[in-house]
Amino acid sequence: MMNGQDNQKGFTLLELILAISIVAIIAALLMGGVRLGMLTRDAGDQKVSTLQRMRVITEQLSQKIKSLYPVFVTDKTFSQTAATATPKQERYLAFQGGPNFIRFATFMGPLTDPGDRPPHAHETMIFLGEMPETRQQGIVMMERDITSGNAFTYIKTEDPDSRFYLLAEDVAYLKFRYYQMEEITLAPPPGSENSGPAYRGEWMNSVFIDPEFTDPGQAARLQDLGPNDPKRITLPRAVEISIGLHETPKPGAKGEPAIIFSPPIVVLLNSGIEFALPIIEENAPKS
Repeated sequence: MMNGQDNQKGFTLLELILAISIVAIIAALLMGGVRLGMLTRDAGDQKVSTLQRMRVITEQLSQKIKSLYPVFVTDKTFSQTAATATPKQERYLAFQGGPNFIRFATFMGPLTDPGDRPPHAHETMIFLGEMPETRQQGIVMMERDITSGNAFTYIKTEDPDSRFYLLAEDVAYLKFRYYQMEEITLAPPPGSENSGPAYRGEWMNSVFIDPEFTDPGQAARLQDLGPNDPKRITLPRAVEISIGLHETPKPGAKGEPAIIFSPPIVVLLNSGIEFALPIIEENAPKS
């Protein structure tokens, strides 16, 4: 006898619906993974592009700042060494540094120069601000030839001698710090009368060197090594550069874009100081 039940083969409607739902879920997950991967790749490419641009900017700043030279200004003339300063003249170092600007003299070829002249002494100022005419925001560099009477004077944007160049656009952050050294006095070791020179350094947010007046017989003494001499003025030993760029906003993003900061870059300077040298006795025999 037959038990009245047929041996049925195939899927029921519920099983078919369940199988189709599982396939749809897997397809959605795969498409979501592909989309997420593409977004991650685009974000990575944008960050790499931003970091690459940041590296180029810091290299440009480092190259220019590294070229600065300790130029001393005396009245309406300038000299490359302190020893050439004439007596009873106002004498100061052609250097100023603040948190978001640096101003110095250099003999490196000007970036804004057409290139038909050999390298010559000129003044450079780098700051975070805007171009005088176009009002474009970013890192601006001003270059001006050093001529009689204009060294480190007030900068007039309308002056044809002051040439402005937009070094980097859309920069959100720029900061300079300056490493200053000074001579300190240490207690001499037991059995010795002289402890020898000792130095210490400190990072400063700004450097403004007050002018001084030379007197007869002082010019040669200005070449002494002691950076703590009251008549000895020198450049900082190094400049630290930190910049930050706006991250490229994503399509449809709202609000201010995030700022990506670069690691600080330290640029060593030709400060004109020699230190850690052996003490030369006045009566020591010459070799």
